[in-house]
Amino acid sequence: MNLDPSFSLEGLGTYDLNTASPSIPWLPLRSEAERPYENSQQEALRPPSTMAQSWFTSMSTSKYPLQPWATPTTSDAAGDEISRDALADSLQQRVPDTTLPPTQFLNRCLHMFTTRLWPLIPIVHLPTFEPARTNPLLLLSVCSLGALAIGSEEALYHGERLFDGVQKAILVSFAPNRIADEHSLAILQAAMIGQTYAILSGSAPNLLTAQCFHGTMGVAVRTFYDQWASPKDSSAILDDQPSAADWEPWIREQTAIRLLNSIFVHNGEVFATVHQPALLRAHPFQVRLAADDKLFLAKTADEWVSLRARHAEHHPEPHSFFSSCASLDCFVAEIYHRKTGPFSRTHTEADDEIQSSLITWFNESAQLINLDGARRLSLLMLWHSCFVLLLSDLDVFERVCGRDGPNISQDDTATLQAWIPTPHAKRCVIHALLIYILLERFRVSEVPAIHVARVSWQAGLVLAIYSFFAGSEQSINLTDTVSSCRALKAVRRTSLFTQGDWVTVEQCATPERCRTSAFSLSATLRHLGPWQNGARYAKTLDQILHLFEPH
Repeated sequence: MNLDPSFSLEGLGTYDLNTASPSIPWLPLRSEAERPYENSQQEALRPPSTMAQSWFTSMSTSKYPLQPWATPTTSDAAGDEISRDALADSLQQRVPDTTLPPTQFLNRCLHMFTTRLWPLIPIVHLPTFEPARTNPLLLLSVCSLGALAIGSEEALYHGERLFDGVQKAILVSFAPNRIADEHSLAILQAAMIGQTYAILSGSAPNLLTAQCFHGTMGVAVRTFYDQWASPKDSSAILDDQPSAADWEPWIREQTAIRLLNSIFVHNGEVFATVHQPALLRAHPFQVRLAADDKLFLAKTADEWVSLRARHAEHHPEPHSFFSSCASLDCFVAEIYHRKTGPFSRTHTEADDEIQSSLITWFNESAQLINLDGARRLSLLMLWHSCFVLLLSDLDVFERVCGRDGPNISQDDTATLQAWIPTPHAKRCVIHALLIYILLERFRVSEVPAIHVARVSWQAGLVLAIYSFFAGSEQSINLTDTVSSCRALKAVRRTSLFTQGDWVTVEQCATPERCRTSAFSLSATLRHLGPWQNGARYAKTLDQILHLFEPH
């Protein structure tokens, strides 16, 4: 893919060899306290009193102070009259100029996105995507995510600058009620990729940005979908004999469906990270399913017609793995809504209903999960994480570990100690151990999906908590626990885990082995893929494990 060097981005600036070199940033470096990426290996373990500083999901108002509004100056001629010019100046847009990296760097970012990152956020139709002719904000948003995946210090610097610039430009030009057209589609795609960047960057300000902007995106995407994917377009999917003329309307509808899927993915991931009620609720079995990625990536209309005919022979027709992630994240959102909502107390019946629905989803998607073994979107890992969220209170776990400071509530400690001997704790630990086994299957070259780091961190937290608070004599009887749990029985009937995997789980079902598994999980998470949030999670998990280390 060759980015046209003459492509103008109008006012965003160009790379100047006289002011920069490929190895030295040409913009002023921020201080170490302001840089979003720290070298965690050079930092000593913090004492428990400052444990909260290591949680990137918690914002510190002292470290990231709010910027005060600009105060208009007063006129010398009239001391108590506010200058009209000053008022007018305060309304001017404050979007700074952004100097772009070199074209070769942008090409590398584009190549990274189109070859390795696209399955994680498949909302761009690659066969018709022309970088030199696409919307500049979409192009730069794609490059920012590619820079984050490249992961070098220089790439991270450029990626953060691109992300900041694109976000500010979107806020200036964005209107939720805008008429659906190609321009508004590109803006929504750019914003959605930017939300993905914010979640994966491991930066507290970026995560807060994603959380704040999520509600607006939800309204905008649903409004866009209602206008863009009109009923006449959907006939292309239902038609048994599609023609080449149906290809473009079908692409329009599929792109809108994938945007809707991405909203549900972000909805689950953001609020499962910050442990707050999700803003959006949708029935997991009523999520619109996008067509299979192979069909979406057909390069020509004739190729699409041919593939469409083959897909019609399968009942039901295969759909995108990304849509399955959206369905599972709807489960995640519903779990958090019921656990953290204002009327949440005990939801035994509601929990049983969610567990039954998760088992139904698993039975209907077993074949898809098998195929996902090669795609590495880790549907099975996300499914197990739903049970971890359902069977435990991770918000309490994090507070007990010092997320909010050294003053630990006695009620939180009592809640945790009461949870340890329950059947819920035993089932939760087994799901966490199965997540650990799935994490061990990752190869170094693979790019993990958006949920993998969060799911792995929460599994490691469960193992660490159990290893510390459970007595040394306690162990989990795997046979009894599996036989009494329909979800685990459903998994064991499949070939998704080998007999050796189950033996490993049985051997690790003691507090001491859980602790060892948590250390191993942290080591794997620290070097898992290019995303920065994995290393941040691993750093926090290490500190928790050392905090609980017997002295």
